[in-house]
Amino acid sequence: MFPERKENEQNFTITKDGVEYKLPVHWSLTDSGSYTFRSKLQSRAFAHGSDAVGDGKIDGRTLQVEFSMEGATEEDHDEVLNEAYTFFGQTDYSLMAGRPDRVYHVACLSKIKHKFENGFKQRRSNITVSLLLADPFRYEAQESRVVFVFPQATVQAEMVLHNLGSVDTPLTFRFIPLDRMTNLTVWHQEAKEKFTLTDALLVAPKTSIVNGREGTVWRDKDNSINAFTGTFLHAKPGANLFLYTGGAGTVEITYTNRWFV
Repeated sequence: MFPERKENEQNFTITKDGVEYKLPVHWSLTDSGSYTFRSKLQSRAFAHGSDAVGDGKIDGRTLQVEFSMEGATEEDHDEVLNEAYTFFGQTDYSLMAGRPDRVYHVACLSKIKHKFENGFKQRRSNITVSLLLADPFRYEAQESRVVFVFPQATVQAEMVLHNLGSVDTPLTFRFIPLDRMTNLTVWHQEAKEKFTLTDALLVAPKTSIVNGREGTVWRDKDNSINAFTGTFLHAKPGANLFLYTGGAGTVEITYTNRWFV
């Protein structure tokens, strides 16, 4: 039988749809990839120097994981290795590597490098898998939420949240009217950006969700993107001040802190 797996202090766990797979103890991140910013210099016409162009955002990157698999027999070895490949070969899953409070969002598997250990007759293997991170950051394992209650219609009421991460993070707003929130505005002081939601149908008990990560706006199950104007907001690292103007009700803001490492 294949030896019982031992959990390391630095756990390595793949999670998708509530199903977890824990890799055996012998693993390491051998290459966390590089961060490529979409910026470059463009020469100035008829003048010395250059101008920086591009949106300054970060492309996806590749994460490499190296691990060892061993079985008492060739059949045991093949069984556990195929199980590992099955979990690595999924798409859109979370990967915890080390810290239990942070995860990577893996888009898919791009490459497997497999070498047999000499002298073990195909019972011990060293494997390197390359994982594509379409989203290049490392995320907090739990989502954060702040709630603001406005018992009456208000103008530029303050809402403060703290982004504990090292990079900006998209925000999802949920508006729950006490009676109606048919015309509302949210202004982000630090970014000097705002959005307006003008929706005559946003009347209790209906709610509206402005999802900055997906770039969508829904009133319950109805697409209400046409009621939205402005910018899908992100929270900058540190304290963020938002000003709410609109009808009485509750504003919920959810987000996930994220870091470079």
